[in-house]
Amino acid sequence: MSRRRWLRAVGNACGGIGVARAVRAVSSFRALGGISGIGKIGTIGTTATMGTLLAGCASEAELAAPAAAGPRPWRTLLGGRVAPALPGIGLPTLPNAAPNLLPSPGPFIRFTRPAAVALRGTDLLVADLAGARLWRAELASESLTAIPGAPVSPETALALGPDLSAWVLDARGRRVLRYARDGRLAHTLPLPLAVPTPAAFALTDGGATLLVADGASAQWFEQRGSVPRFVQPQRESVAVGAGGSAAVVGSVDGLALTTDGRLQVLDRLSGQVHECTRDGRCLRSRGKGELLQPVALVLDRHGRVIVHDAHDNSLKRLADNDTGGVERWSAERLGVQRIGGIATDGALLAVSDAQGGRVVLLSLLHEGAP
Repeated sequence: MSRRRWLRAVGNACGGIGVARAVRAVSSFRALGGISGIGKIGTIGTTATMGTLLAGCASEAELAAPAAAGPRPWRTLLGGRVAPALPGIGLPTLPNAAPNLLPSPGPFIRFTRPAAVALRGTDLLVADLAGARLWRAELASESLTAIPGAPVSPETALALGPDLSAWVLDARGRRVLRYARDGRLAHTLPLPLAVPTPAAFALTDGGATLLVADGASAQWFEQRGSVPRFVQPQRESVAVGAGGSAAVVGSVDGLALTTDGRLQVLDRLSGQVHECTRDGRCLRSRGKGELLQPVALVLDRHGRVIVHDAHDNSLKRLADNDTGGVERWSAERLGVQRIGGIATDGALLAVSDAQGGRVVLLSLLHEGAP
């Protein structure tokens, strides 16, 4: 793949900015250590985040614009051209990459009912419920690669590991599967009988530790190597902020880990998010009276909690203090009809539209630290 063709692909990833601005985007990205080898291949490193690339994509006027809270629309994905993954490498087959050796990309496939999503760098996982297919979208080449055999259901949860392997929670089969970059099934972890209702999961410790939330029993299961551990949050009263009432942990339905090692635990039963230590000691709770039907949570790049509230089809970002308050983003503001799933990576927020058949990417790069 020539340097110019690769730069054009980066330009497409930045929303069609062209080669000239792509050069500046790559220069900014490279200066921050996000590029590993620009040449005949030009591969974006696995440690890079799309938020950094967005910094290079932004124009001078965009960078100079005053910061405003909330996400800004960046890109909408309706689907992509089917491209088989290269064996052992996993990168999609690109047009004219090696016409005599590699198959050409297939037809354009549209998302129909996208639900769970996961985002890391230029890779996006999309679970499409209509065809029960799991797709890996490569944002720079605008291609789709199917992950054969991956279970897809309304309860499916997804994550991308540091090596870009696809992790899939099969709640109905009570197992977690890991697929290599090229789509091969690399590992299957059956969940213990003590985890009857797996609801969500998270990767931590550089992908070495798996945390699985069990909704009904209000606990999480931690697996590192061959040593399992069950953690049940303390059900004693935890603080809910100044002037708030006491709360207890009623269920564990979602997990997200902050950079300082604290778990944000989604509790659908009480409509709150609890901040707990890894050993289950709860420190505070937020969202009481604001989260009416919370179904999922993610973190922005500053560690603030974003919750999908199905009651009013919105996303709500919780204030990172004990005074309470939320920032609400309606589905209309996000550019979707019905929120199906959410994911974040750096300064990028991905929202699937289960009714409109699309995945919307929004930027939070313009926001400063709280």
